[in-house]
Amino acid sequence: MKLLALDYGAKKIGVAIGDTNVGVAQTRDYFANDKNFFKKLSELCKKEKIEQFVLGLPRGFSKETRQTLDVRKFGSLLQKQLGLPVNLLDERFTTKIAAQNLHAAGKKSKAQKQLIDSESARILLQDYLDKLAPSC
Repeated sequence: MKLLALDYGAKKIGVAIGDTNVGVAQTRDYFANDKNFFKKLSELCKKEKIEQFVLGLPRGFSKETRQTLDVRKFGSLLQKQLGLPVNLLDERFTTKIAAQNLHAAGKKSKAQKQLIDSESARILLQDYLDKLAPSC
């Protein structure tokens, strides 16, 4: 099954794609969070034959934040617009891990800004794929 992960942000939305048969998530270029977002996303979903979404859900340590509520609304809109199931997953620490990964790969801070949202989506999706994989 083909999955598409999103790391929602007010300006940019990180994108990663994975397949449950292969078990590997790969980053894609982020999308601007603008009026063309759903059109571009729909085109990508058709091209890649996406069957489900994985959406990072930011959570506070003790309660839901304003950003959590925004992502929940976005997830509902995503499901309504594209008609595919949306799996909400806790995304705590994915941005921090993504920054560490990019730094370890030698990416400068300017390059990190362009890559971090999609790397966060990739980490989220890889974690999801790992949990779906049968234990050896």
